[in-house]
Amino acid sequence: MSIGSIYIYLNQDKIIQQFVSEANKHLNTKVEVGNISVSFIETFPKLTIQFDDINIKGSIKTEQDLLQADNLSVTLDPFQIIEGNYVVEGVWIKNATCSIIINKDGEVNYNILKKAENGSASFKVELSYVQLVDVNFSYLNEESLNEIVLKTNETKASLITENSLYNINALGNFQIDYIKVNNNIYLKEKLVQANSKLVYDDAKKSLEISPSDLIIENSEFQTYGNYQFKEDRNIKLFIEAKETDIQAITNLLPDNIASKLARYNSDGSAYFDLSLSGSLDSKYGPELVIHFGLNDSRIDYAEKNVSVTNTSLEGFYSQSKLYDNTTALLELKNVVGNLEGQKFESNLTLKNFEDLHLSLDFDGSMTTSALFDFLKVKGLSSSEGELDVVIQFDGRINDLKSKELTNKVKTSGQLELKNITLDSGLFKLPVYGLSGLLFVNQKDIAINDLSGSYGNSDFNLNGYFRNILAYLLLPNEPLGIEASFESKNLNLNELLSTKDKTSGNYTFKLSPKLRLSLNCTIDRMNFRRFRANDLKGSVQIKNQRLSSESIVLN
Repeated sequence: MSIGSIYIYLNQDKIIQQFVSEANKHLNTKVEVGNISVSFIETFPKLTIQFDDINIKGSIKTEQDLLQADNLSVTLDPFQIIEGNYVVEGVWIKNATCSIIINKDGEVNYNILKKAENGSASFKVELSYVQLVDVNFSYLNEESLNEIVLKTNETKASLITENSLYNINALGNFQIDYIKVNNNIYLKEKLVQANSKLVYDDAKKSLEISPSDLIIENSEFQTYGNYQFKEDRNIKLFIEAKETDIQAITNLLPDNIASKLARYNSDGSAYFDLSLSGSLDSKYGPELVIHFGLNDSRIDYAEKNVSVTNTSLEGFYSQSKLYDNTTALLELKNVVGNLEGQKFESNLTLKNFEDLHLSLDFDGSMTTSALFDFLKVKGLSSSEGELDVVIQFDGRINDLKSKELTNKVKTSGQLELKNITLDSGLFKLPVYGLSGLLFVNQKDIAINDLSGSYGNSDFNLNGYFRNILAYLLLPNEPLGIEASFESKNLNLNELLSTKDKTSGNYTFKLSPKLRLSLNCTIDRMNFRRFRANDLKGSVQIKNQRLSSESIVLN
């Protein structure tokens, strides 16, 4: 070996020149190098040729080079070099940026190797080892609008070659900035550790993924499948969770969904499996199918100290065309749980994420404080009481944005209010003792003995809220109230006073959107020095004008 070392040392300039000459014969692209050196130190007994400040241009014209690296080193067998053969056995890349690009015409920037010439045996690539240190990687498919941006601090791979087969074991840590598929962001800012077992067939241009381990944000998954790209690019990829929870499942969802679920934590058993199958060259992409679920789990909303316990559900998500959000389908079936000790059951289906269609049924009881805290209702400082809810909804969300189309939305059900108190910034005084039945039918709500108190005034209503769905969802839509109104005591001093009670001022505002017709029966009513008993009659409000008929009072 000492003789070989001396030979290498004395002929290093010749070796570098010959290596570069032979390598260029196999490249379709331009390579720029700042400095080239030969060393035995780090890879003894192998020889290392190190390229500093290397730029490798892509096979098509793009803004980014295929590879920019502070250091790229290759290892060779010195005895082969003495015989005039250059066989690359290992590659080290350090402080680098690699950009893979497929343009709108389907052309790739990584087609940099020429086809092997018959009898050309002086230069070969027979890798047995690859190491990447501080490498930034990006992949952009302008044709399908897919993008991957990640970084690896260190990835190592060992290779065993047999004819055209490469058996690869790879271990590495990755910081994924994001994966974008058809404008949906996945795995945003996630840490991933991969322990992969791969078989690459150069003749068939296929990559077989043997069962391999992935750790995503401390959650373990197993993946397997294959990828073929000899003519068309086809993929079959499967991911299964070993032990997981709702956070792990959330990590794999699109960022616009995952960000909304991030405020919730879970504890308990969960399952998850994913399959991606089909052509990557297709205009619409492969098919994505996900099965997931929870078994006897606990979901916490830490900000409000609210928990849903004994939660179970069966989940299904699919996109028959990954690049087409109109094919998206999300189903949550047999959802059961307890919200602060009150049981509920539900089913939910979402279709077509470009023009969302929602189907929902819900049956359950809950305390209003737990419900409003869990849903994070704005403007509500506190609430007490219970709700029994049976509700069904079916329709396109966009149909709620037009008065004519709200008729296409199907809503039905009932709400029973039990002694509810609401303290809200929307009201001058709290509403308390709110009880009664509300029956939902399309756009209207029927009121059955809805009673309660507002300050020192009490009320009981029977009748209808007309057009309430459009009123709540659309601007400038009127709300109609047709009801009988009963009160034992009506205190107009409180009802008409401003929030600043010390000023002594009163307000009397009629909404232009309010249409009201009430048949009133009031035992007592007072306003400043005015007192009335046994008041009966009708009151109408329309076009910001209040009128009354047949008023009788003492």
